[in-house]
Amino acid sequence: MENSNVRIRIARPDDAQAIHDIYQYYVENSVVTFDYETPTVEEWEERIPRIEQNYPFLVATIDHKVVGYTYASQFREKAAYDWSVEVTIYLDPELRRQEIGTKLYFALEHFLKDMGYINANACITVLRATPGKQIVNESIRFHRHLGYREVGQFHKIGYKSGSWYDIVWMQKKISEHTENPPKVTPFAVWREENDL
Repeated sequence: MENSNVRIRIARPDDAQAIHDIYQYYVENSVVTFDYETPTVEEWEERIPRIEQNYPFLVATIDHKVVGYTYASQFREKAAYDWSVEVTIYLDPELRRQEIGTKLYFALEHFLKDMGYINANACITVLRATPGKQIVNESIRFHRHLGYREVGQFHKIGYKSGSWYDIVWMQKKISEHTENPPKVTPFAVWREENDL
């Protein structure tokens, strides 16, 4: 079901409390994230503008209330990876399956493509019912639906809530691979050039 009241905008430091509250749910109630503790509101206030120096950080709102967020971050440090990013998304757990995540990712991918990025990568926890039998979780289905494909898996790499978990990497090509691709524009520069 699609929620037509959703608006997407660039995150601000005063969104930190809402972002903290959304993320806290997943830290405390799931293995979607491997964090054991939620970053403080103050840490989010600092993190948002720091991320936005180089990458987009977007929020989804309904009636001015933040109900989800997404951002990109560095995939790897070496220069050859400069055209690839890691993407992250979290939604209010009560508002899933309303196309909010789809709208957030499409907006993020639009910015990233315009900035010069080519590959978007997502790291997802794999849940298991029994040894050797993988449960395809909601996040994997969501990413597949948006064109991401599994490209690798690490086994028993994260320990949380008394169990070891695998992660799967998913990748989406958001632009064409060319010879001598132009340098990526940092988000702060791109934002100024586009008067946002």
